[in-house]
Amino acid sequence: MLGFMEADRAQLSKIDAQILELQDSLSALRAEKQLVEERLNSYKYPVLTLPNEMVSDILVHCLPPYPSCPPLIGVSSPTSLTHICRKWRTIALATPELWRAIRVDDVSSFHRSASEVWAKRSRSLPLSVNIEIHRSHEINLPLLAHRAHWEHLTLSVVTPIILTIDDPMPLLRHLELTQYNMASSFELRDAPQLCSVVFQRVGAVTLPWQQLTHLTMNDELMDKCLLILRQTTNLIYCDVTVTVWGARPDVLNHQSITLPFLEALIFRMSPENLGTSFLDLFTVPTLRSLELREPCIWPDPIGYLTSFIARSHCRLQTLEITGRRRIHDDAYRFAFSSIPELIFDLSYFDPS
Repeated sequence: MLGFMEADRAQLSKIDAQILELQDSLSALRAEKQLVEERLNSYKYPVLTLPNEMVSDILVHCLPPYPSCPPLIGVSSPTSLTHICRKWRTIALATPELWRAIRVDDVSSFHRSASEVWAKRSRSLPLSVNIEIHRSHEINLPLLAHRAHWEHLTLSVVTPIILTIDDPMPLLRHLELTQYNMASSFELRDAPQLCSVVFQRVGAVTLPWQQLTHLTMNDELMDKCLLILRQTTNLIYCDVTVTVWGARPDVLNHQSITLPFLEALIFRMSPENLGTSFLDLFTVPTLRSLELREPCIWPDPIGYLTSFIARSHCRLQTLEITGRRRIHDDAYRFAFSSIPELIFDLSYFDPS
């Protein structure tokens, strides 16, 4: 009995010695761990040593160039830049350039609230706003409270709406309008800096036409195009796609239109055989660049272009002929040898 107890006491002493040895090892490991943690904590990642201004510029370059609008959510949204680290979140929220291009619709409650937050973060910077309208009533978005800061505005109207903006929009320079319902109307009364407009399939539209310098009209009736172009006497650039379907029979009985400052004209027509009738109405003395489809000036494209250029007394620098062609490149180059640049997007088509 005594021998058994003596053996247990010896075993216990041995265990205590092992425990002490392990505790010493554990203490040493803990001390080593603390040293490693201190070294890691003292290390400064190079990117975190950059000045805040440089980080802000890097973040801005992660987004599409202004005035293009990034999505409100997702990896391409500026909100994702606030999830990288605490320091970068602070910088992102303090960088108004990240929040100045806003895409929103009038249905999503999230879009409504998020657009308001973004507008506030943009502070006093000019804004690029892309609004999609689904409801057939007056727009009621918190973002409207910031319209004095709108510089670029894109409106996509899905349902019929009558929209009149009476309040001043002192910074607005570019307007893009798409109406999928011809019953809609849009009127903008006070936008002193508006100079560029793009619209497609719009209903009634009233704008300060005379101050525009850049105009793109896509798929518009001829009578509407002529009515508008008669008022846009300061145009420098015009891209127009005209349709005659549904136009009044007397639409071509208009007086001539002179655009004294127009430098670039892109012209398309449907049906194409009425292209010369439309172009005959115009005199463009400062035109430098002309792009059109050859079928629009059949049956004698070279003869018509020669007459058009002579009538306007313009000195073209670039002539681009698009679409299928019956006239060979060499014939154009011979007839218009004084024009420095001739461009053809398709090969010559031999009708025989």
